[in-house]
Amino acid sequence: LMLALSLIFNCSEGLYYFLDQMQFLVKAKVVKKSETVKQIKRISVYAEITSYIADSLHGMLELRAKGACVRESRLRLREQERGEDAAAAAAAGGGGGGAAAASVAGLGLGMALTEGHFQDEKYAKVLTSLIRKNEAEMFETKVTLLQNAADFIVALNDLREQKSHLGDPRLLSALGLLSALIGWRAKW
Repeated sequence: LMLALSLIFNCSEGLYYFLDQMQFLVKAKVVKKSETVKQIKRISVYAEITSYIADSLHGMLELRAKGACVRESRLRLREQERGEDAAAAAAAGGGGGGAAAASVAGLGLGMALTEGHFQDEKYAKVLTSLIRKNEAEMFETKVTLLQNAADFIVALNDLREQKSHLGDPRLLSALGLLSALIGWRAKW
């Protein structure tokens, strides 16, 4: 599904960019403005809207997958912390585990426990960095979804060609500015 959405996004965006060039040819007076040019512009807008929808659906699926990964990593981190708390209580003699801890230390396994703790600490750092990375990627995906929504409304207005509600110039200007700022931030 992700591959299909990516394919739809890329094909429709490519078609939009290709057909959008007709506007420049009309402005340069290479092509005369006619009904055919208007139809090509309409197809171009449909392709643009399709690309925003496909990209947004792809982003939502990606967001869902990353959210599941973050939840799973946090669950594992909590389980590990509970395990370390139980091991510390047993080593301190809490709950009658002192004799067992003493016999383990007497067998020379104290170093193995320390190395295991080091491995657990390393595992916790890896999980924490994975959580941070996925949360940052989730934020970027949410920002991209916001940009797609703004661009979608502007493209929808191009299709409707009306000056009321969604066609209000102030709304369109604000959405264009929002999209431009998000794009600038992403490229910075």
